[in-house]
Amino acid sequence: MLESMSVLRRDTLHSQQDPLSTGTTDPLRVLTALDQERHSFIGRSYYYIRSGYGSNSLYHMIYGFGGIFSDEPVAHHPYGISWDDLDDAVSRGEEIPEVPGYYFISPLIEKKLRALLDA
Repeated sequence: MLESMSVLRRDTLHSQQDPLSTGTTDPLRVLTALDQERHSFIGRSYYYIRSGYGSNSLYHMIYGFGGIFSDEPVAHHPYGISWDDLDDAVSRGEEIPEVPGYYFISPLIEKKLRALLDA
């Protein structure tokens, strides 16, 4: 039902076993958790990290029009975010509740994104 209301783009870095593509992760559960953490909403998007398949990726989710409008990977280097920054955020262990492999962004990543997106 959610997919009929929204456009979900798939991460080309992940295989067919991506939780969003297999339906094992409820995007609204992710959005609800992100919405409760004020540091996750920057600019017009909610930011989080997906971990899996040997790497970590920065994602942003845009909510609108009664559903999730976009949920896609973000090129992190233009924001001054390194692979080490993503790895450090995951190693902090702030996993989104009940959503394995999905993590909140770290304070450092938040600071870097806000410097460019909230200006």
